[in-house]
Amino acid sequence: MSKRILSLLLCLVMFGACLVGCNKDKDAVQNAAQQASEKTETIVMHLMSEEEVSEEQAAEIQNAVNKITKSKFKTQLILRFYTEDDYYAALEQAYDDRAEAAANNKNNSNAAKDETGSETAEETFVDEYGVVQLKYPTVADYQVDIFYVGGYEKLMEYIDNGMVNDLTDDVASASKKLKTYMTPGYLEGMDAVCGGIYAIPANAPVGEYTYMLLNKEAIKKYNHVASDFDSLLGTKTAQFLEVIATYEKNNYVPLRSFTESGELDITNYGYFGVDENGNLDTSTFSLVGGTYDSSWKYGKQNQYIPAGYIFYDDYFIKNARTLVEYKQKGYYGTTADANKDFAVGYIKGGIELIEEYSDKYEVVVLEKPKVNTMDVFENMFAVSKYTSNLERSMEIITYLYTNSDFRNLLLYGIEGTNYELVESEMMNADNEPYMVVKRLNNNYMMAPEKTGNVLLAIPTVDQAPNLRELYKQQNLDSSLSLTLGFTTAYNGLELSKDHYDHLRTQSAKVLGELLEIKTVTKFDTYVSTKKLALNTDKLLGAAVSSNKIADPANPDAETLETIASLYAEWLMDNKIIPRSE
Repeated sequence: MSKRILSLLLCLVMFGACLVGCNKDKDAVQNAAQQASEKTETIVMHLMSEEEVSEEQAAEIQNAVNKITKSKFKTQLILRFYTEDDYYAALEQAYDDRAEAAANNKNNSNAAKDETGSETAEETFVDEYGVVQLKYPTVADYQVDIFYVGGYEKLMEYIDNGMVNDLTDDVASASKKLKTYMTPGYLEGMDAVCGGIYAIPANAPVGEYTYMLLNKEAIKKYNHVASDFDSLLGTKTAQFLEVIATYEKNNYVPLRSFTESGELDITNYGYFGVDENGNLDTSTFSLVGGTYDSSWKYGKQNQYIPAGYIFYDDYFIKNARTLVEYKQKGYYGTTADANKDFAVGYIKGGIELIEEYSDKYEVVVLEKPKVNTMDVFENMFAVSKYTSNLERSMEIITYLYTNSDFRNLLLYGIEGTNYELVESEMMNADNEPYMVVKRLNNNYMMAPEKTGNVLLAIPTVDQAPNLRELYKQQNLDSSLSLTLGFTTAYNGLELSKDHYDHLRTQSAKVLGELLEIKTVTKFDTYVSTKKLALNTDKLLGAAVSSNKIADPANPDAETLETIASLYAEWLMDNKIIPRSE
């Protein structure tokens, strides 16, 4: 009797185990179905590659990416790679093809497709191993969801043509995590220029520093410390240069400049130049400029760079004359002194220059980086107006800008196939070696600024191992340019092409002439001559007047603003100066 009872109990146990197993399988199917009830999406991302990416390589990257995006977002990501030569043509063709398909299907109801070209799909399928899998929608060849765009003009063109989404609300809500990883000036600059956030900038290192380099040995010899010097043109610096030129010229070049415009770089002076495309260029010497205070803040009333003719600007004349005086006294040395140590140096560049020069020189920051308008628009990711799902597209962009692993996968490819991580000789704060990227081949070549958040990119073996930390500090040091948001096509107004061509060519000509001047007497004569020349140069005079000028290339068009009066309109619209009656 006891044996029969024991056998019955064993059968019940086995039957129960079977039920549990069956229920587990049933639960797995139900869970998969429940998960599938949350809609899957397929998003198409257009990327600009440095070199052509083969179909095989693209498939490998896409598979690796989708292991992440399918698991995390239930989103399948299709990557389409084009080199710069083909990129915009392919992107714009996709938009054209979509418009054509929409026109053809206008009167033809097709429930299987929506306006993006995505096909509806069954929620799940069973794969070859009998495992229930989620099914993702197929997409038309012309679908565009996320795409790279470079440059102010391109983005403005796409905004005007209704090709991009306004992401302002998304950045403020669902994608607000972006703000904690972005340099504030980028999003603020985008909003200031466009009246909304129409793309997410690459968050690259901002601008450049202006440094003065002081030879440690030299200043110590003459009982100075770095804090004695706050300007290249200050009294202490001038006195020190004179001492070096008098007593130490065999040991040091008194002054060396490492800047593009040589001996005419002046701190706290902003230029209003125009490049060959008519875009504002504040980094290059121009005949129109103005003095500003480094303590002034963007958008504050009466804190702006005045646009005036430089030869009527006392600050510019005084400082330019001092630099010519340095040249006259022979402080700059000759080409034969190229490898010689210098007592004082003047250089512009990134934060990494501090480490490059700090062994031998005290590095004094004269000016910190500024977020300029063109910085904001150089490299961006936008979301198509016709995206199949704006929320999913922004999830992908947000993850790309905030997750280092995902970001570096899209930049460098597959670890072990396209690159490997190796230890550098530099140690981090935890006394562990920084890891850097060593490329194994050139099969997958992408640029950091064209693949997302530059500040998350792991450095390569030929870069400073701590580059990410340096870049973060550089961006923390940055402030908004006083002209952020001002463009030469402001508020529907544009400059005459003849005007900005003349301003650009004359500015380059004058810079060349100024750099040839070797005595203060010749400088004074040159300044007087240029003041008189302004009265006979109508186009140049217009550059600093507050009047409108006609466009010589199009006499029937409405009069166009000069750069000075256009800038005044911007200042008044932003309540930086009161609107004139």
